[in-house]
Amino acid sequence: MYKYLFPYSQVPPGSRIVIYGIGEVGMDYYRQMLVTGFCDVVAIIDRKWDEYQNLKCPVYPHEKLGDISCDYIVLAFKTSIHLREIVNTIKSYGVSDKQIIMPTANDAEASIYGEAETEEDLEALAYTKSRLSVAFTMKGGIGDCISNAPLVYMLVRELPDCLIDLVGVKNKGFLEYLFQDCRNINVITKRIVDDQGYALSMEVLRGNVVVAQLKDDIIFEKNNAFYEKLKKVQKKNKAEDFDYRIPLQVFWKRFELQGQDYYSAKTCDGILDLNRNVPIPLSKAGQKEFEDLRLLQYITVCGGNGLSKDKSIVSKAWPKEYFDELIRMIKASYPNIQVVQIGAADVEVYQNTDIQLLGKDFEVISWILKNSLLHIDIDGGMVHLASQLGTKCIVLFGPTSVKYLGYKDNINIVSKKCNSCYGLYSENYRCARFMDEPECMYSIQPEMVFEKVLDYLEFVM
Repeated sequence: MYKYLFPYSQVPPGSRIVIYGIGEVGMDYYRQMLVTGFCDVVAIIDRKWDEYQNLKCPVYPHEKLGDISCDYIVLAFKTSIHLREIVNTIKSYGVSDKQIIMPTANDAEASIYGEAETEEDLEALAYTKSRLSVAFTMKGGIGDCISNAPLVYMLVRELPDCLIDLVGVKNKGFLEYLFQDCRNINVITKRIVDDQGYALSMEVLRGNVVVAQLKDDIIFEKNNAFYEKLKKVQKKNKAEDFDYRIPLQVFWKRFELQGQDYYSAKTCDGILDLNRNVPIPLSKAGQKEFEDLRLLQYITVCGGNGLSKDKSIVSKAWPKEYFDELIRMIKASYPNIQVVQIGAADVEVYQNTDIQLLGKDFEVISWILKNSLLHIDIDGGMVHLASQLGTKCIVLFGPTSVKYLGYKDNINIVSKKCNSCYGLYSENYRCARFMDEPECMYSIQPEMVFEKVLDYLEFVM
């Protein structure tokens, strides 16, 4: 199983290719080519070329690129921060634009309601329509999209006439839903694009806002005060170490020590003015579908992306049997309160739930969450959505940091035995203690959660 899929649709079979970058992405591409024989990898380019001389394929520094004969150069990066500089470097060796393959963003964490992308989405990027164009690389899951949304609305506030392309996205369907009323959004695409034509390009990297491209004349002319703030962010970028190869845990720990969280960290020490309240669309169509469900008093439960029918799990998953037992206890004490399970279409159904609304689109899910008495979940996208809608959540935290990701208004449960190892390895969800049943989640017993449910329901009923 590969985390990063080679861009098969963009490269003809049998092509002679160079993989540019041999980090986690490049290694996945290389292994797939060895197994499938789809393309002939004639060379690999990497700045740390001397560390990879044990590979069968030769690894060179970029200075050797002009000596290599190939059909295509496939870029293999997690981030687009230095993409423009890399593309310019490659082209300086006589490589044409058509030979440079910039793959779509990794779909390993794709939206549970993902949609296919068409070439029509790429026909008119913002810089072809407007001088005041912005490329915002919007990677990550639903929670990341929600927490990054204040940056988009900041751009709209400070540059009212800008056109924004959301690029490198993994959750296209959710972003189309979230920004359906934002007239400044131009294109939402999974592709990582060259930001050279844009007046401004930004990305959130390891929780840090990075300004990769800033055309002084255009942005200064439109809003000189905002321009100065962006220059300060760029200065901060240079002063800090934003190498994506550094474990994520390092960055999160920095934020925790600074008293920053998922939202406030993106202000860049107060340089940027952000509103952490994200407007969630509540459409009339979604309302009608919700009303047709004829739900009574209910609570919602979701296991996040923790467990699927194929039994694959991540370390932040709470065991299904724990959910089953918790729901049994809730129904025994509150038989008149419905328990509604929401989430992806392919998750296992919990025992004793009254209704399973799995695979529903966000138009109706938002109405369901907004009207729920209580939402019970692991740390995940539905928690962020529910919290922005004003619904109280009981959230079970294990490997991820409650200090960084938790909402203060929620009831956050954290194991005292073990917690917060997320991001110590490049495989973020890897249990640091190599436990098949991570103690951080398995030590949170159903009875512990049920006590919190009782306390809250007694308060609101």
